[in-house]
Amino acid sequence: MGGEYALRGPVKAAWNALGVRYNHDLNSGNPLGLAEVVENRCDGRRQFSSSIYTLNVHKLTETLAKRVIIEKGDGRKVATAVELVRDDKKILTARREVILAAGAYRTPQLLMLSGIGPAEELQRHGIEVLLDMPDVGLNFHDHPSVTQWWKLRSPEKNLSVGSPAFGGPILSKGIPLDFIVVPLDGLRGALAKDETGPDPNKHPLISVQRAHVETAIFMWRATPRTPKSKPTVVTSRPQLSA
Repeated sequence: MGGEYALRGPVKAAWNALGVRYNHDLNSGNPLGLAEVVENRCDGRRQFSSSIYTLNVHKLTETLAKRVIIEKGDGRKVATAVELVRDDKKILTARREVILAAGAYRTPQLLMLSGIGPAEELQRHGIEVLLDMPDVGLNFHDHPSVTQWWKLRSPEKNLSVGSPAFGGPILSKGIPLDFIVVPLDGLRGALAKDETGPDPNKHPLISVQRAHVETAIFMWRATPRTPKSKPTVVTSRPQLSA
């Protein structure tokens, strides 16, 4: 977020004491650990690509993509065009690359319509299999939110929104959010308690490295509807497999 919150050091030390290590890059393929919250903001307001990168962009409204056209050659498979859902079967040819960003629902659907996905599923619908990828469309998660409120010992310190000393040109803009944490030990212990199977480390839920519970630290004041409207720390968001 660009701000140096007063609770940043203690929170980082607390997670480290619990065995949750700092992860410098959540995009490295390993999403587990303590990591920075990255957002695109200008003067505290979120920035969206649709409003910022508008030069040389042509938008087609009321238009659906049918599939990505992938051509084979020199031992490679390359996405070269996109076929649209239209009576004239219009095809848009790419000069450089095809970027597929159709959201959580439509991205795997377009991949499978293009021949990328579980071979058995594609063959069942008469789609030529260009790349057998069994995981396409199978990693969808619900995203419920659970909130915990913690009363701070020293509300007069610069610890959260609502404290007299909290502020500044950076800390007062955007969401008072710091660090994303994904703990694994809690899930491992729950599996060992609830199931009578073998080593929890070999359980299919955790044998593959992925995030199950995300904890975000919000530093803001409780609302009037909460029991104690004092500066607080909030954690949230377990991610449950659908």
